[in-house]
Amino acid sequence: MTVTDVTYFLFAAFNALRIVSYLPQIHRVARDTNGASAISYSTWGLWTAANATTGLYAAVNVHDLTLAALNLLNAVCCLAVIALTAVKRRHFTRTSQLPALETGPVCPHPGHQAVECGPSHKGFPGIFRIAGGR
Repeated sequence: MTVTDVTYFLFAAFNALRIVSYLPQIHRVARDTNGASAISYSTWGLWTAANATTGLYAAVNVHDLTLAALNLLNAVCCLAVIALTAVKRRHFTRTSQLPALETGPVCPHPGHQAVECGPSHKGFPGIFRIAGGR
């Protein structure tokens, strides 16, 4: 076995492990109930771009289809994490807003972070109360 054979074997083995290693991350994001807040779009986007461009470089410049396929598959796995994170965050945002909508009337005045305005609030005596005592 030559040095070339050994390096190729190591490359293939570790890239196969890297692809498998995405599965626990994808599983964790899928089960996350807090909008996958630990996932950084910029980091995963950079990893996606790096893997995709390495795959394209391998295919076009080096004509190594194995290297190209492995890196493009890594890019696809990164995209899966990004897409799943986007879905989880959209769902989390929608569901986290539901309790505020179901609590009753909301103060119609711009800038108020209130659920209700107080009895002395102009225009809505006794109906609303501003959070924080405003």
